[in-house]
Amino acid sequence: MLKLKQNHRYYTQVQLQMYLTESSYCDFVVYTKCDPPSMVIVRLNLDLDFCKTLLSKCESFVKDHVIHELITQKLNSMPVTQEPTSTTETVNQMTSRLHGAFAQNQNMGE
Repeated sequence: MLKLKQNHRYYTQVQLQMYLTESSYCDFVVYTKCDPPSMVIVRLNLDLDFCKTLLSKCESFVKDHVIHELITQKLNSMPVTQEPTSTTETVNQMTSRLHGAFAQNQNMGE
């Protein structure tokens, strides 16, 4: 029996979509372009414990880091090494800066 691993990014995406839409299951479809093409359908059931744990982690991240940054705007004062050329680069750059600020805050607390 095929199963989507819990550490796969699609697992998280599908679980949260089911949670938000109050669905009890989802048919996850995988199509491959190999020769010959094939398709697999895996039924995923809502994992309420997984969703609650993930939402708790997201809430903690927002409370501990995002709100602090919105108030202090500390990342705005950090130098930019190069101008981003795409939205993805902008997101990656801000994520990197946020992780750097988080690491710096962790070191100051020791």
